[in-house]
Amino acid sequence: MLLAMNLGNSSLACGVFDGDSLVARVRVVSSVERTADEYEALLRAVLSSKGVRPDDLHRAALASVVPDLNEVLGGAVEQLLGSAPFVVSPLVDSGLSFATENYRELGSDLLANAAAAVELYQTGCIVVDFGTALSFTVVDSSRCVRGAAIAPGLRGAVHSLVSDTAQLPHVELQAPPNAIGTNTIHAIQSGIVYGYAGMVDAIVTRMQAELEERAKVIVTGGMSPRIVDQITVADVREPDLTLHGVRLIAARNR
Repeated sequence: MLLAMNLGNSSLACGVFDGDSLVARVRVVSSVERTADEYEALLRAVLSSKGVRPDDLHRAALASVVPDLNEVLGGAVEQLLGSAPFVVSPLVDSGLSFATENYRELGSDLLANAAAAVELYQTGCIVVDFGTALSFTVVDSSRCVRGAAIAPGLRGAVHSLVSDTAQLPHVELQAPPNAIGTNTIHAIQSGIVYGYAGMVDAIVTRMQAELEERAKVIVTGGMSPRIVDQITVADVREPDLTLHGVRLIAARNR
């Protein structure tokens, strides 16, 4: 079995694959303060809670946007499995080509999203990923990554709003009853949830107009359940898209 990992600025998502099937998934808070020993113990514990033993795993693969943690997490995996993880990057064989000015700048999470989207759906795709940042990745039906767009993430937008404004409280991110908020909580929820849904609709609509084909719009990311129902352009939600991309790229680089 394969341990696929997606390391972001806020969390580490792990998926255990038996062939093409995702048989277990866990998500933990990522921290640059943890040592390799601490990550190894944490991984062992959370995998054990899902009934997965280190001996069950034959390989690990990592997509990371936190370079400072790559060596630490790689060391933890090596302690756990006896071998370092395969690291996803634009320099490995992803099965994709690139129309961007500098393909080396593409984040490994966006690369994994593109690889998974075009493989799973066999058509051009726009992947909207609600992670620490909100990212849009465009890959066409010829498996060419055309480019991306990146905006501040939902959680960061809320934190910025309430931390810079003394009288505004922290709120749960969910759609309010109406766009016209009649109290402070609903007013913030309307601005963030409906505002971000409108931004996604607008950016995707512009991207579709620039493509020569109709692209499928796939929504993913840990924050996506809070807003996906408000996005009118979304075709499908695939919560494990990035992990599938890590699996697919790792399989091409045995």
